[in-house]
Amino acid sequence: MHGATGRAVPFRTPAWIWLVAWLGAGCNPSLQPDRLQAPAGEPRFGVTIRTPEKLTSIESAARDGSAQNLRVACVTCHSLRESRPLPARTSELNEFHVGIVFAHGELQCASCHAEGQPPRLHRADGRALELRDALELCAQCHGPQWRDYQHGAHGGMRGYWDRSRGPRERNHCVDCHDPHSPKFVGGQPVLPPRDRFLPAPEGPH
Repeated sequence: MHGATGRAVPFRTPAWIWLVAWLGAGCNPSLQPDRLQAPAGEPRFGVTIRTPEKLTSIESAARDGSAQNLRVACVTCHSLRESRPLPARTSELNEFHVGIVFAHGELQCASCHAEGQPPRLHRADGRALELRDALELCAQCHGPQWRDYQHGAHGGMRGYWDRSRGPRERNHCVDCHDPHSPKFVGGQPVLPPRDRFLPAPEGPH
């Protein structure tokens, strides 16, 4: 655009146009940038896997101010002790980790645990794994469960199924299974399901 002098004059959008555009975006959520969604098949958010406390600490008999059992990091004790040969069975434990119930096939402690400090695991090929990477250890033998886990049909999750809308957090194997006795026990829901066509349950709500 040129003025009377022949020089280029920058075009300025009238204020009323900006006002209409701003009001339109406020009334139409699809026009607001923070609500725009990525096209299907193009996730914008990642997936994280929980690291349960039991992989890095052990529950003690001491309690905190909320009457919750305090947890002690594994390295608290393992960093102060020399490495000892691993026992063949949990019944041979006479000082620490006493009372572990073991029901996991014909495995022995050394089948999964690596000797030495700090405490680690090892794959069947001997490669060492950090305790928090126990998922990789489980996947070696439990192929069908691992396949279903990868496709979201096993293990449970929180967050968004559609990762164009938000992140997802997956459970770890040991969230539901005790690695020493992994058979899933099951349980009951904390609250019974409610249906508008059924009478309200008796008792306090």
